[in-house]
Amino acid sequence: MRLLAARLTTAAVLALSPVAAGTASAAAPEPTPAPLHTSANAIPGSYIVTLAKSLDPKNFAESIGLKPKFTYTTAINGFATSLTPKQLETVRESYGVLSVEEDARVSGRRCPPRASRRSPPPTPGAWTGSTSASCRSTTTSVPTAAARA
Repeated sequence: MRLLAARLTTAAVLALSPVAAGTASAAAPEPTPAPLHTSANAIPGSYIVTLAKSLDPKNFAESIGLKPKFTYTTAINGFATSLTPKQLETVRESYGVLSVEEDARVSGRRCPPRASRRSPPPTPGAWTGSTSASCRSTTTSVPTAAARA
């Protein structure tokens, strides 16, 4: 009789375990972190956080204990800030964060238009700049998300 009771108890525990485990995992799903975009020319510890349009970048950053270096509300909605690895993990798991991107240095050539008094007025739509030989190379820190916008 005891053996039958022990077997029935074991069978009941085994039968109910998957049900209990299924309800526990369904009640608290793991948050999916926002994507992290990396860069070859990243500035260590510096990130650009893109938020949902409904969130205010300054208020959001301050609500999780961050001080934004810059806030963006036109091309993107977000902010630039320095983050530790733990802060990066917290930001990526926060509600309303669409993506996090490493801030990076970008470079390019700046070719200002040249015109002299003897030159005729430029034709609308025609290139009035100089050749690449006379351009100056410049390097600047520009948020890469803003550079793509």
